[in-house]
Amino acid sequence: MESESSLRQRKPDQKPDNEETKSQSDSPKKRRRKLKPPTIVDRSCSLLRFVIYTVMFGVFFVGSVTLFIALVIPDKIHATTFNAPTPRPFTGALAPNTRLQDVERLFEGQVSGAESFAMQKGVIYTGTHDGKIIRIKDGKISTVATFGNKPCGLEENEHICGRPLGLKFESENQLLVADAYLGIFRLNVKTGKFKHLVENDRSAKGVYFKFFNDIVKGSDRTIFFTDSSHKWQRREFGYIIMENENCGRVSWFDEKTNQMDSFLNKAYFPNGMAIGPDGEYLLFCETTRFRVHKYYLKGEKAGQTETFISNLPGFPDNISPSSSGGFWIGLAYPGARSGSMPVIDFLYQHPWIRNMIAKVIDPRTLFRFIPKYGLIIEVNQKGEIVQSLHDPTGEVVSSVSEVLDTGNELYLGSFGGNYIGRLNLRKSKN
Repeated sequence: MESESSLRQRKPDQKPDNEETKSQSDSPKKRRRKLKPPTIVDRSCSLLRFVIYTVMFGVFFVGSVTLFIALVIPDKIHATTFNAPTPRPFTGALAPNTRLQDVERLFEGQVSGAESFAMQKGVIYTGTHDGKIIRIKDGKISTVATFGNKPCGLEENEHICGRPLGLKFESENQLLVADAYLGIFRLNVKTGKFKHLVENDRSAKGVYFKFFNDIVKGSDRTIFFTDSSHKWQRREFGYIIMENENCGRVSWFDEKTNQMDSFLNKAYFPNGMAIGPDGEYLLFCETTRFRVHKYYLKGEKAGQTETFISNLPGFPDNISPSSSGGFWIGLAYPGARSGSMPVIDFLYQHPWIRNMIAKVIDPRTLFRFIPKYGLIIEVNQKGEIVQSLHDPTGEVVSSVSEVLDTGNELYLGSFGGNYIGRLNLRKSKN
C-alpha cells in the first residue's frame, strides 16, 4: 500500500502525443478572429471622417487667415454698400448679336491704350499709355506731342511721363487734352506746341485734383472736366471701383479769369463727358453707379442735375456723339454684370469682402477672371437705348472705352487694348 506522500508526488497521467498536438492546434483557432474585408459602409464612414476632418481644418485655416488679415493688415480702402438694381434683361434693343465680331483690329501691337479719340478732316488723334498724342493719317502713325518727361512706357512712370485720356477739338488745329496726371493742355496739332492750362497742383475748395479724366468746352468757352478721384490716381483705378465712394468731382475752368471750381463735389467715379445739342447740357458718366447724368448749362433748369440713363449693363466709360444725333456709350467689363449672380453687384452688396480683397491684392487682378464680353450701346437724346452691338465671346472686342462715329464706320478705343477697332457699318451684319 502506497504512502500518502508518494501519492502526492505522483504526476498525473500524460495524454498521448496525438491528443496533445490536437489540443495545441485547436487552441489558436479558438482564439484567432477571422479578418473580413471592409464593407462599403466601412469605406464610406472612413471617407466621411476624412472629409469632415479636411473641412474642419480648411475652415480653421481660412478663418485664421481671414482673422489675421482683418486684424493685422490695415485697411486699404473704405468700401461702401451699394445695392445695384437688377441688371437690364438682354431683350429688345439690348438683344445679343455678334456685330462686334466683325470689328477689324488696326495697328495691333503698335498702339496701346487708345482711350479716347478726336477727329479733324479725316485725321484721327488719340492718346497712348506711353504719354503720347498720336496722329493716324493715311494708315500711318506719327507722334504729335508728349507732355511729360522720360522714362515712359511703364505704369510706374505714368505720373512722370503723363497719360493722355480725354480729347476734344475746340477749334481747327486746337485740341484740348486731359492728362490723368499732369492736368489740362491745349495742343496745336499742326505745330505740336502746347499750353498748360490747368496744372496738377491746382485745387478746388482746398482739395487737389488727382485724376483728370475727360474734358468738354461749353458754348461760353468754359472748360468742364472730370476729376475721377481726389484720393486715387489713374493707375489705382481698381481701388476706385472696389471702394465705390463718392470722391470724384465735375469741375469748370475759366481761362480768362484763371478761376476754377467744382459744381458737383461728390460723384462716383465721374468719367467721360459730352456736350448736348446747342450746348444746352452736358452729360457725364458715373462709372461705379452704372449711369449717366445730365447737367443743364442753359434754360430754366440751368445748374440742375438729373439722371440721363441708369442701370447700364456694365461700367460706362466714355460717351460720344453718334451720327444719328444720339450718343454712344462705351462699356468696360460688361461681363461683371452678366449671369444669374453678377459678380460686381454681389461685391457691391458686401463691402467687407471688398475691404479684404483690397488688403492683399490689387483689385485689377480680379478683373482678369471676369467673363469676357464686348458691348457698346447707342442712346437717343432722351436717354433711351436704340441699339446695341455685342461680341458675346469677347474674343474680338471686350472692354470698350470710347466710340468714334464717322457715319460709315465706328472706331473703338480701349484703355487697356493694344489695337484700335474699326467696324464698317455697311458691311456689318444686322
